[in-house]
Amino acid sequence: MDTVIRGATIVDGTGKKAFLADVGIVGKKIARVGKIEEKGAREISANGKLLIPGFVDPHSHVDAGVFTECFARNRIVQGITSDFVGHCGATPAPFCAERGDVLQRIYYDLTGLTKRFEWKWTDVDSYIKAIEATKPSSNIATLVGHGTLRAYVMGEEPRKATERELDAMCELLDACLCQGAMGLGLGLNNMPGLYSDTDELIALAKVCKKHDAIVVAHRRSESGTAVEAVEEMIRVTEATGVRMNIAHVKVMGRDNWGKAKTILALIDDAAARGLDVTFDVYPYIYSFGQLGMIFPRWLFTPGWAKMKETISDKAFRRKLIDDMQNGREDCFYTDAGGADGVQVVQCDDPRYNGKTLREIGEIIGEDPLECALRLIEKSDYTVMGFFAFQNEAEMDSIVLHKNAMILSDGVPSYGHNHPRYMGAFAHYLEHYVKETGALTLEEAVRRVTSMPARRYRFNGRGVVEEGAFADLALLDWEKFHDNCTYADPIRKADGVEAVFLNGTLAAERGRYLGQGVGEVLRRGK
Repeated sequence: MDTVIRGATIVDGTGKKAFLADVGIVGKKIARVGKIEEKGAREISANGKLLIPGFVDPHSHVDAGVFTECFARNRIVQGITSDFVGHCGATPAPFCAERGDVLQRIYYDLTGLTKRFEWKWTDVDSYIKAIEATKPSSNIATLVGHGTLRAYVMGEEPRKATERELDAMCELLDACLCQGAMGLGLGLNNMPGLYSDTDELIALAKVCKKHDAIVVAHRRSESGTAVEAVEEMIRVTEATGVRMNIAHVKVMGRDNWGKAKTILALIDDAAARGLDVTFDVYPYIYSFGQLGMIFPRWLFTPGWAKMKETISDKAFRRKLIDDMQNGREDCFYTDAGGADGVQVVQCDDPRYNGKTLREIGEIIGEDPLECALRLIEKSDYTVMGFFAFQNEAEMDSIVLHKNAMILSDGVPSYGHNHPRYMGAFAHYLEHYVKETGALTLEEAVRRVTSMPARRYRFNGRGVVEEGAFADLALLDWEKFHDNCTYADPIRKADGVEAVFLNGTLAAERGRYLGQGVGEVLRRGK
């Protein structure tokens, strides 16, 4: 045996009741679960501590940091061993120089990454090989972005695709899936995905169905037309039989609170009718993004440079502010409850960090929206904010639904971040198991390990059983505590004693050991 972990309390990821056993590792895999007499080359005495599968994050954006020094090497110390990336419509691959400007811009606008990296690939295969060359600190699987396919074929054209263009998108998607992409990531309220119609989505979903690949849907709306947006995804599933996941389910905006019940009923009904529809959720009421996102989508969709040019017109500016204040624009500002629900956390003037737009307006002596426009003019898309979109009780009803998978939606950042990037899984376990007792430990662990691993066909992962990959986290459950806060979001959790990745000890007591043994998981392998 290469490693023997002795006397661990095992929560194996299946939902089965915890049990005491030894675990033996040979190479990348678990060779034995039970009483082990053989001595290992490495011996670890668990002394009853908790041994679980490594966390499987079914929706993160750590791909934004793979080729820079800010990649998730700090997340492996949290016990996160697998990341599913490529969500919300924009991915680095496929890539072509002719459309390079728009392909890069839609990706950087989505992720908010302020430091650029060199795009050395053309297709999914060469992109995957580039990731492998970085020796990642977690296993990575990727979707291909619908917006990327669209921009690759037809640029930023704000219109319905022609038959020839749609055929080209389908052909390109087919090639991406053949090269190992896990499926299609939709970003239907982001440019250019928002210009697509349902027929376009059905055509692309048929390609995914042919490959038994999945569609993961960031929908057209999570606020006023949130129900209709889920209904559209169910129509796509009905028309094609494709595997579908509804991403980061939430209801934004006080006027819309209460719609989660209808959304969950729609998903439950679809599953009862035999449709392969699932969903996931992150356990935070505050969202995170560029401050410019509080303005109407038509304003920032063409890009931040164009937005700055547009808002330089004083008459336009006055009318925009008046329309937003008086409810004539559907925008995130309204969904956040106005100036009190938008907190600036990253701008060039540190006086305003941590302040709401209401507070900044009082400091400057100007309307809060005018203040937001000034910050954007000065700092471009690097100004970030927290947005108070959700109702906590409604969010809990989504998180605690029997079929809810838990995600982080985390993005690497050189500046301030959201606590979900580092803390989503520690927060989830601590709050819903230790603090409220709303879930058993065994069920909570299942939802962040085997449940997403099986949903996305990460074969042999997400469980502690013989023959599975040895992606493991050893936790001191008594000391286990999430330290990530909105004010200080990049903090290591207490009580994560050791993390194994593909059989190798990758992190120990909050320290990444540097081996870089993560693998890229390709569809069908």
